[in-house]
Parts: sequence; structure tokens; C-alpha cells
Amino acid sequence: MQRILVEEFYRELDATREDYVRHKFATGGYAGWKSKHAKQWLDGREAAAKTKREESVRFWTIVVGITGIAGLLITGASSLVKG
Repeated sequence: MQRILVEEFYRELDATREDYVRHKFATGGYAGWKSKHAKQWLDGREAAAKTKREESVRFWTIVVGITGIAGLLITGASSLVKG
């Protein structure tokens, strides 16, 4: 019985805007076992967002690096053609 209630609560959290859940949690809107699970859900969301940010930074670092190398190669090739 308890497990079904917890799963249902997680589905409810997933269907609710994260900022609303954060506000409700911060103001003590969840009591008892719901408070514990709301905190776990929010922690999971933060971890997922952090991972997504790290992947984005890694991607753009690679893109900028490749663009810079390509720019140097093009500049070097054009100076060879000119000179």
C-alpha cells in the first residue's frame, strides 16, 4: 500500500512544475513522508540539471576548440597562398 502511494506521489511531482514544488517544499507544504520524498525528487532534479549543464559546457568547449583550430588552419593556408 505504501509503495503505491509513493509511486503515485512521484507521478504527481513529475506532473507539477518544479518551481511550484520547490516553493511548496520550502514553505513546509509537504508533511511527513511526502516531505522526504519531495526532497529526494528535488535532489534528483538538481543532479540531472547539473549533469545536463556539464554536458553542455563540454560540448561547447569542443565546438569552440574545433572552430579555433579550423580558423588557425584557414588563416595559415591563406597566408601560404598569398605569400
